[in-house]
Amino acid sequence: MSWGIRLRGLILCVVGFGIAAAMILVQMGFGTNALIISGIPGAIGLVGLIELVSGYPFYKIAAKWDAMHGLVRFGLGLVIIVAVVLILWWAAEAFYFHS
Repeated sequence: MSWGIRLRGLILCVVGFGIAAAMILVQMGFGTNALIISGIPGAIGLVGLIELVSGYPFYKIAAKWDAMHGLVRFGLGLVIIVAVVLILWWAAEAFYFHS
């Protein structure tokens, strides 16, 4: 859990999400709604966010997840799923119903 991993995560997060936001803004300037092109930079930004929050390299996260107790893993997985559903619901509401 060194600061080097967190710094790398911050850099990946800023660069990935920055490129994704720039691509989305360029697409909006052309009047298209095809947001799929920003998927790869967005994924890089999510990898950086996971490294920034956890302090572990991305390739070690699966081993840490498997090492958790089953009930804790179930509860955390449930919280993650609910959070993702709520974020997607909010994004769909903001994008489709208010544009």
